[in-house]
Amino acid sequence: MSIRRKMAKGAAWMVGLRMVDRGIGLVSTIILARLLTPDDFGLVAMAMAVYGLLELLGAFGIDVVLIQHNKPLRVHYDTAWTLSILIMGAQALLLYLFAPAAAGFYGNPEVEQILSWLALGFLFDGLRNIGVVNFRRNLDFNREFAYLFTRRIIGFAVTVYLAYELRSHWALVIGILATRFTGFILSYLMEPFRPRFSLGALHEIYHFSKHLMANNFLHFLLDRAPDFVLGRVAGAGAVGIYRMAYDIAALPVTELSAPVNRALMPGLSRLQSDRRLMGENLLEVFGIMALISLPAGIGLAMIAEPLVALLLGEYWLEAVPVIRLVALWAAVAGVTGCIGSLYLAMGMPQILTRLALLRLVLFLPALYFGAKTAGAVGAGYALLLLPTAVVPINLMHVVRLLPVSTTDLVARIWRPVLATTGMAGLLRIWLENGLGLTGLAGLFVLIFAGVLGYTACILALWALAGLPVGAESRLWGLLAEWLGCRWPWRRLYGGKGK
Repeated sequence: MSIRRKMAKGAAWMVGLRMVDRGIGLVSTIILARLLTPDDFGLVAMAMAVYGLLELLGAFGIDVVLIQHNKPLRVHYDTAWTLSILIMGAQALLLYLFAPAAAGFYGNPEVEQILSWLALGFLFDGLRNIGVVNFRRNLDFNREFAYLFTRRIIGFAVTVYLAYELRSHWALVIGILATRFTGFILSYLMEPFRPRFSLGALHEIYHFSKHLMANNFLHFLLDRAPDFVLGRVAGAGAVGIYRMAYDIAALPVTELSAPVNRALMPGLSRLQSDRRLMGENLLEVFGIMALISLPAGIGLAMIAEPLVALLLGEYWLEAVPVIRLVALWAAVAGVTGCIGSLYLAMGMPQILTRLALLRLVLFLPALYFGAKTAGAVGAGYALLLLPTAVVPINLMHVVRLLPVSTTDLVARIWRPVLATTGMAGLLRIWLENGLGLTGLAGLFVLIFAGVLGYTACILALWALAGLPVGAESRLWGLLAEWLGCRWPWRRLYGGKGK
């Protein structure tokens, strides 16, 4: 099987996992939003912000080092496992010791108790079998699917059951620990590799991963800075509103682009000697993500109000404007996220670090001002500023590193942009006039109308363009092949143009 087909199959497995995972997450969110309060979510979000800050001490991207390496030896795996144990053991101790100071920073003593228990999560992650990285390295994504799905479903069951019994934020805390403990146990049940203590490849791993650590630190600040700032100036309720809105509105990034990129990076790493083929694969993924992320993000922004009112309830109506802002950001970030996989595959993590630093310099002042003046909504506006500076730079890097032109990039995106605009117009008319449908049925009809309108627009534009090779032809080809329809596959997947 070719690398491209393995990447496509891996992406399909990962997208399938994300869809299942998101379905579980959506059901969990709906249930938990009815059982718990914004303050419960806010408390755990504030604690997880501190947890994530200490987690950065071990954010060396060891998995990425092993995947990117052409021929890793046993000593590389053993060193990676030993480093994980040493670093995460230190993180667990630091989190326990730092818990009182964190509680003082937020002015909430419950944060100390939460952090003290969350320290166990570091121990579970550190002891995990490093051999599971072979699932991705060998493009064996069906095993990756089984591993991640099992972790998720057990954590979901524990969290929901305890939320019903306790009606407390402790259900979320114990659910987090249950998920990590399950991952530790499964890693040894599903992977035969048995690591040993060794630091023989310490220098080699550190040389590559030092840039990843800096990049992970900056990305953590970008992701969790709103929790720190809002928790300080607006309280736990504002943090809970923002985090809930972010989790819902970032669907195109976390549930579509993230699994595709998870499959893309190891695939591109196998093609380091062929820049032309790397460019072709990147363009294909770029087009597919534009085809999916743009309508998903914009559509979610359009239906935010009825979605929140129906699924989350009146306690969460303040999240509606935040969801709209984050969804607009996610629509753009979902399209360009694949470019980060290119930098890692080519052994250039320093580019990611520089871009993350630029985003942070732009984000922090805007975040503080926005949170101070408008709470969670202000934080949403600050997030929306980021793509304006970073996206053009990312596209310039692609053109410089690969035999890809600006015209190639525009050709992959103009039809999704126009079709999404048409869909947004249809949804606006529908929301302003409607057909009298309410409740869950009305929401489903609204979503169906958006999907149907977008599909009709994209197919019409593709036909008018002469059925060129691109994301539409790729998805059509996969569908036709799956249905066993060979003639349309050959004709439309091959396309009529370039």
